[in-house]
Amino acid sequence: MRHLLISLLFVFSLVVPAHAQITAADADFDGNGVVNFADFLLFVSVFGQTVQTTPIPPTEEGSVDGDRAALIALVNATRGSKWEDNRNWLSDRPLSIWFGVTTNAQGRVVEVSLGGNQLSGSIPPELGNLSKLERLYLNDNQLWGAIPPELGNLTNLIGLDLYGNQLSGSIPPELGNLSKLEWLGLFNNRLSGPIPPELGNLTELRYLALWGNPLSGPIPPELGNLSNLEWLNLEFNLLSGVIPPELGQLPMLTQLALSENQLSGPIPPELGNLSNLTHLVLGSNQLSGAIPPELGNLSNLKTLLLSENQLSGPIPPELGNLSNLTLLSLFNNPTLCMPSSLQNWRFYNTDGVAKCSE
Repeated sequence: MRHLLISLLFVFSLVVPAHAQITAADADFDGNGVVNFADFLLFVSVFGQTVQTTPIPPTEEGSVDGDRAALIALVNATRGSKWEDNRNWLSDRPLSIWFGVTTNAQGRVVEVSLGGNQLSGSIPPELGNLSKLERLYLNDNQLWGAIPPELGNLTNLIGLDLYGNQLSGSIPPELGNLSKLEWLGLFNNRLSGPIPPELGNLTELRYLALWGNPLSGPIPPELGNLSNLEWLNLEFNLLSGVIPPELGQLPMLTQLALSENQLSGPIPPELGNLSNLTHLVLGSNQLSGAIPPELGNLSNLKTLLLSENQLSGPIPPELGNLSNLTLLSLFNNPTLCMPSSLQNWRFYNTDGVAKCSE
C-alpha cells in the first residue's frame, strides 16, 4: 500500500510548481514514519491549493502567449541577432516594447513593423497565428523562400508589405481570404506563376502593387471586382494575354500601370469609364489596333504612355479633350499617325509619330 501511495504522490508532484519542493516525507502528516491513505488525502488537500492558484500560462493561439510564440518564431527564422534593431526581443518584457511591435489594450499584437531592419531568412508560418494583427511590414529586408499560405489566416489584416525582398514561388491564393485588406505590396521580389484570381475577393483593397516580379499568365478579370481600388501596378512582369475589359469597372482607380509585359490585343474601350484615372501606363507591350476614342473621356488624365506597342491608325481627335494631360508618349508604334484635325493640339508634334497622309 505504501508503495502505491508513494507512486501516486510522485505523479501528483509532477503537476505542482517546482518551487513547492515536494518529497515523500512531506506526506507523512502524522509523523509516524508511515505514509498511509489518510496522509495522502491530507497531502492532496494542502498541495492541491497550490495547483489551483498558479495555473500554467496559456500558450495556445489566440492569446498573448500565443502571439509571443509567433514572434519568437519570426526572430529565430530571420537571424534576429543580426537585426539592425532587436531591442527587447526574446525578453520577458511586454510585447508592446519589443522593437517594431504594437499591441492593443489587451496586449495582443496588432502591428509588426520591421521594414529595412536586416531580417534574413524565411517568413515563418507561425505568423499566421497572430489573429489580431492589422499591419505586417517586412519590406526591404533579405527574406527569401515562399510566402506562407498561413498568412491567409490573418483576417484582421489591413496592410501587408513584403516588397523589396527575394521572395520566390507563387502568390498564395489564401491571401484572397484577407477581407479587410486595403494595402498589398509584393513588388520587387522573385515571385512567379500566375496572379491568383482569388485576389479579386479583396473588395476593401485600395493599393495593389505586384510590379518587378516574373509573374506570368493573364491578368485575372476578377480584379475588376476591386471596387475600392485606387492604384494598380503590374509593370515589369511576364504577363500575357489581353487587358481585361473588367478593369474598366474600377470607379476609384487613379493609376493603372501595365507596362513592360507581353500583353497583346486591343486597348479595351471600357478603360474610358475610369473617370478618376490620372495615369495610364501601357507601354512596352504588344498591344495592337486603334487607340479607342473613349480614352478622350478621361478628363482627369495627366499621363498617357502607350509607346513601344503595335498600335495603328490615326490618333483619335477625342484625345484633344484631355485638358489636364501633361505627359504623352506614343513613339515606336510604326503605323500610328497624327491626323490634321489635331494640328492645334499641343501634342501635335509628338516625337516619333508621323503625320497621317490625308
